[in-house]
Formats: sequence, structure tokens, C-alpha cells
Amino acid sequence: MTGTLLDIEDMRHELAGTYLNVRVALQIKQLRLARGWSQEELARRAGIHQPQIANLESTRWKSWPQVETLEQIARAFDVSLHINFAEWSSLVTEFLNNSDIPTPADFEHDPVFQSANAENSQTVPDSPEERQNQKNETEKLP
Repeated sequence: MTGTLLDIEDMRHELAGTYLNVRVALQIKQLRLARGWSQEELARRAGIHQPQIANLESTRWKSWPQVETLEQIARAFDVSLHINFAEWSSLVTEFLNNSDIPTPADFEHDPVFQSANAENSQTVPDSPEERQNQKNETEKLP
């Protein structure tokens, strides 16, 4: 790509940073609203303060949180957090092809794990006694 703003290193990094800020802010807000949570509720579940949630949801916020904060938010939503380094072309492709921000399902509603749970009717034991009982029952099988 010649003759574009991406040819200027500082502009490339500014564009990438702005895109990332907007994408993360919108995804946090979208996940929160999809669950019907207030900023206060998300903050409570993530173990952080509500003003931090407001800042993270702001597309103009320039001060990135520590990864630990994003991990806390991912845990509150029960989704995984992916952070990766990539080629510049993947940013352009993502930007051009993703006009909407996906809202990932939490673990309980993840279609892959729902189908796996439906096929495997055994439940995960909650207590050590239940685990021992399940182990004893399994050992009795021929």
C-alpha cells in the first residue's frame, strides 16, 4: 500500500491505537448492555470502581488499563480475553470487514459447550463427597 497514511509509521500506530480504543470500549459497553447490567453492576462483578467502567466505555479514553483489569472484566462477563500482535494487513482487513462489534456468549451460552454438555449427560460434582460417590459409581461399571 503506497501513498496512504499507513505509510507513515506514527500515523499507523495512531490509527491502530484509536481503532483498538474504540473497539474495546464498544465491546465492553455492548456486553454490559446485552446482559442488562448497569455500569455499577459490572464494576461490582469485576471488583473495580464504576468510574473505571465509564472510562473504559469511553471511545475517547486514552489511558489503557492494565491487562489485569481487562481480565477482571472478561471474568465478570464469563468470556475469554484475547490479546495478540498481528500484521498491519490484519488490522486493515478487520477494519474493512467488521462494521459491527461481535458480542461473545458467556461460557454457559457458548454453542460449542452447550452441545458438548448435551451429549455428555454426566454432571460435574460440586463437592468432594459427590466426586467420591461419582468415582465409586464409575468403578462399579463393567
